[in-house]
Amino acid sequence: MSDSPNSDSQLTQRTLVQRRILQAEVYKRPDGLWDIESSITDTKGKDFKLMSGLRELGTPVHQMKFVITIDLRMNIVAVIAEPLFVAYPVFCEKVAPEYQKLLGLNLLDNFKNNVKERLGGMQGCTHMTELCSILPTVAIQAFVGEVDVSPKKKSSEDLPQELPFQYNRCFALKTDGEAVKTYHPKWYGFPVKPGRFVGK
Repeated sequence: MSDSPNSDSQLTQRTLVQRRILQAEVYKRPDGLWDIESSITDTKGKDFKLMSGLRELGTPVHQMKFVITIDLRMNIVAVIAEPLFVAYPVFCEKVAPEYQKLLGLNLLDNFKNNVKERLGGMQGCTHMTELCSILPTVAIQAFVGEVDVSPKKKSSEDLPQELPFQYNRCFALKTDGEAVKTYHPKWYGFPVKPGRFVGK
């Protein structure tokens, strides 16, 4: 009988073909803005021949870097796009200025669709546009514990009337779910629609 797809022998005899690394770091600036530095890097498991030349083992086939600057409402106020390693040198780099189209977008307001509309397909670089997809959740994680995003109470006795932005954006934090009922009972039972981001 042949080994199952996940048997030890099948796993130990695998050959690495492709590695993609997504990396992101977030920095709080002294002027009250925030920088998100992110990169996408593709490497192969062996020397790899491109039409534009040989990439030796360990040398990226693709490596793109973004630095976006956001305000406390998650509006993008500055963009730097850097294609560091590309499949077609001289040609691929020409798309970098197109990513200024991210200026003015909000990371939590239909961001992925807005990026697709402005930079999808032939309007942008497949890899740089894909890198954009991680920016909203990276920003959310960075703001936790650093930025007050709770809706304000009318008085000390009142509960906020607006649902905080993190609810109904993932399976665990749906307002009719057991996790919210257990850990955040004051929000349990709110309508199942995403809360609004109100960071200031």
